[in-house]
Parts: sequence; structure tokens; C-alpha cells
Amino acid sequence: MYYAQTVFDWLKLNPSTTAPVIFGGAIVAVVLYTYIYDYRILAKRGKG
Repeated sequence: MYYAQTVFDWLKLNPSTTAPVIFGGAIVAVVLYTYIYDYRILAKRGKG
């Protein structure tokens, strides 16, 4: 938990990096969600 607080403090001091960090995290989340979703669809087709 201490490390999370350090990251938040650093992002507050460097607002120009906050947007890319949030945007990058969102991209990673979307890619993982899409990968898992597609994997489930392909797995269901294979059982069919």
C-alpha cells in the first residue's frame, strides 16, 4: 500500500504523465478483456 501512495504522489507532482498512465492502463484493460472474450468464443466454437 505504501508504494501505491508513492505513485499517487508522483502523479500529482507530474500531471503531464497522469494522462498517458491512465490511457495506457485503459488500453491494457481493453486488450486483456478482448483477448479473454475472444478466447471464450473460440473455445465454445471448438466444443460445438
